[in-house]
Amino acid sequence: MNKIDQFLKDALSKSSSDLHFISGDPPRVRIHGALTILSPEKLTIDFVKEAMYEIMTGAMQRDFE
Repeated sequence: MNKIDQFLKDALSKSSSDLHFISGDPPRVRIHGALTILSPEKLTIDFVKEAMYEIMTGAMQRDFE
């Protein structure tokens, strides 16, 4: 299972339209236009990078860097 999978499942269960990952902040979802904290733990830069790289193609990773 990818690092992002549980966050996506939680986001879908709340009928959210977006999932926001910003290092140093907790993960957030957009529900009816408003950003809401999904879980209280703050995301580290390493976690965000690893989670994103798991779902990016090689070309996307090169563009990101």
